[in-house]
Amino acid sequence: MNYFSPEGLHLLLGQPDTSNPKGRRDHALLVLLYDTAARVQEIIDLRVRDVRFEQPATVTLHGKGRKTRIVPVTAKTASIMEGYFQEKGWIGSSGMLDFPVFMNNRECKLSRAGVAYILSKYVKSMSIEGSHHIPKSVSPHCLRHTKAVHLLRSGVPLIYIRDILGHA
Repeated sequence: MNYFSPEGLHLLLGQPDTSNPKGRRDHALLVLLYDTAARVQEIIDLRVRDVRFEQPATVTLHGKGRKTRIVPVTAKTASIMEGYFQEKGWIGSSGMLDFPVFMNNRECKLSRAGVAYILSKYVKSMSIEGSHHIPKSVSPHCLRHTKAVHLLRSGVPLIYIRDILGHA
């Protein structure tokens, strides 16, 4: 199973240039992929209405087999997402509730390949400085594995990890 070490994850999440809109989108995407342990399809299907900023901040993911799960996110992730939503003009705008959260340059929802490309771009940019922190094979699913391993190593009971991952 491929996963990032805590140091590797920190390096990865520090790669996007958050001084521009695309970098802020990419940063929000990577942070949310990790923090929710979402499958890539769940992230690309995510709509504005699925993100809740009131405490406790949560994201509603629509997964395999038409299963829906509500996943808590950290205050830091909620803050990053709220900044991203404010930049997009989605806070308090009821007409945009069905917009995809993550879109490409053509304002269409990202594809699976698009998410994989974004991740691989930042992995390549970190490969010189942190090669020993990078898994041999990296995919969006690798961030899901990373979250599971980090939770397990933090002493979170398996039953909670199962629920966060949406396993039966």
